[in-house]
Amino acid sequence: MAKVRGILCLVAVVFSLTACGLSQGSNSQSPSTEETVNPNASGSPSTRAGTGETRETPEQNAAGNGGGAIQTAPENPQAIAQAPPPVSPPPQPTTSTSLETRCGWFSNPTPGNISLYDADREWIIGVQGGHQVAADWDWPNFAPDQWVVTNAGSYGYGCACMDVRANPSTGTIAEIRNVRAQAIAICQQDPALNRWANLFP
Repeated sequence: MAKVRGILCLVAVVFSLTACGLSQGSNSQSPSTEETVNPNASGSPSTRAGTGETRETPEQNAAGNGGGAIQTAPENPQAIAQAPPPVSPPPQPTTSTSLETRCGWFSNPTPGNISLYDADREWIIGVQGGHQVAADWDWPNFAPDQWVVTNAGSYGYGCACMDVRANPSTGTIAEIRNVRAQAIAICQQDPALNRWANLFP
């Protein structure tokens, strides 16, 4: 019985030694799946063993792609600041829709040139070769003492009131109604017309 136990122990020892030898041989012959990464010239890993893949560094990627992503030129704030402002369309002439009464010096110094000078400004009734009131209108009926002749023929000035449609943006009169001649003294004594004293003494 003792001999049988000795034989079993011997067999167990031999089997253990054989198994250990096979394990060490297998470990020494099988290559590692991953080797130590060797740094390239720039200090970054370049390859990984066993995979066949090459990993590029950001610098290499940029060089291979022609400098990386497309870069747009920065905006030039000075050029933007120097850009001319948008041009606004000129204001459209606005003619009053209703008649208004205006009184002042009625002047006809030369053929085709007629204006009314009131407290606000000179209102152009007609300019030779230019603006003229489109519709026919009645000429003031001045008496001889209500009209001052200043040029050859009967050209001159007087004092009058008239109902008009005016365009303040252009200083022109578009329509004339109900014209009334007045005495010269009325315009001469009106303080609002003193600004025209040099034109109509």
